[in-house]
Amino acid sequence: MRTTTAPRPRTLAALLVLGLGGSLLLAACTGSRSDDEVEPPQTPTFHELTVPGDAVPTGVQVGDVSVLGGMGGSSEVPVLVVGKRAVARELPRLAVWSAAAGTQITDEPQLLETVGAPVEVDLDGDPDLSAVAGYSWRAGVEAPYLFTSTDRSRWEQVEIPADLAGLRPVQVAVDGDTTYVLGIDTDDRLAGLRVADGTVEPLDLPKTQDVASVTAAEASGGVLVLATAPSSGTGDGPEIFTSTDGT
Repeated sequence: MRTTTAPRPRTLAALLVLGLGGSLLLAACTGSRSDDEVEPPQTPTFHELTVPGDAVPTGVQVGDVSVLGGMGGSSEVPVLVVGKRAVARELPRLAVWSAAAGTQITDEPQLLETVGAPVEVDLDGDPDLSAVAGYSWRAGVEAPYLFTSTDRSRWEQVEIPADLAGLRPVQVAVDGDTTYVLGIDTDDRLAGLRVADGTVEPLDLPKTQDVASVTAAEASGGVLVLATAPSSGTGDGPEIFTSTDGT
């Protein structure tokens, strides 16, 4: 049988003081404010700083470069180099350089017009068809782009339908006269399009969710192969998909 002992008078007095002090402290913290009243968030204040001149690059900056080899012979196909090119205090531009196989690139590049500054750039092709794909950014809006060329000299922009405007391409693959563009959409789902005989149509891809990126895409002989990387935290590994009919 468990027994208890009544607290001594001094101990009881101390407990009463602690209880009263706790009540006073609570009252001091809460004051007369209502329990439903919430402290409004503070808006941060920003100040523009002047960047020293010696901290700004003065030359041409080139990044995210992709290279496509050339072919010699009587019908020489030039080497292609595609990347983002920027000069001091200007936004990057999508640039294409070309040169005969075995020679040095010395000419100024062709600047291909995109809606905004290019974010992703990829290049693929064969002697008869080359393609440059990716997406650009401007004022918070991302827009896909695709350019093709049959001689690696003159480039034509492919109009992407409005229902594919949310595509963010990161890979392009060329197979004969067909171009595949792969990436993710605004819901981080696998997405893509196919261009054949001048027709642009969406690809019927697996309904994979939480895709961080398409890490590779290759097409040859009517077979399309692509690999994806999952978003962080999903616990899933990379996935590889193949198609023999482009859908």
